[in-house]
Amino acid sequence: MAKSKPVTDSPRAEVKIVVERTIYPLEAIFGAAYIFLDRCYVFLDAPDATHVTVQLRARGPMSKAELAALGGEFENELLAQAWRHAIVEKHRDQLADITTRALAGALGAPPLPDVNADDFDDLDGAEAFDDPLGIAVPWEEKYGKAASETAAAVPGPSATAPASDLTADARKK
Repeated sequence: MAKSKPVTDSPRAEVKIVVERTIYPLEAIFGAAYIFLDRCYVFLDAPDATHVTVQLRARGPMSKAELAALGGEFENELLAQAWRHAIVEKHRDQLADITTRALAGALGAPPLPDVNADDFDDLDGAEAFDDPLGIAVPWEEKYGKAASETAAAVPGPSATAPASDLTADARKK
């Protein structure tokens, strides 16, 4: 059981909560404390093996009612964290299985088995390479010019021209 007690006689506004570790697991206490880190300073102490003292110190001025509300909210969060911890413990095997499947799926599909030429013996040659859109047609067949014809049609110095002609052409320009 968790019991909260606002402390207003200290110079800082704080609330102390004594939590029994036999009821609330340590993971639940840490989880609840983590949730409150942005709202107040959290101090944990273990006066003995069966209890944990949680001290919530306000970051600014707080009234006694606000401190009591802060302690109540911590106790509620402690209960929620204990319930989450119980659910995780109960379904640990299923969570591990789901995580393993998710990580295995992220690796991609397993590799395909090796393909032999015998696997394609039953296919007709026309079926295997049927291309109704003409995607597999080489560029030269589709547009009618071979690569050697386009190289000859490009104006400029040829590889067979003498070197003196090349330098004379360069001086004219």
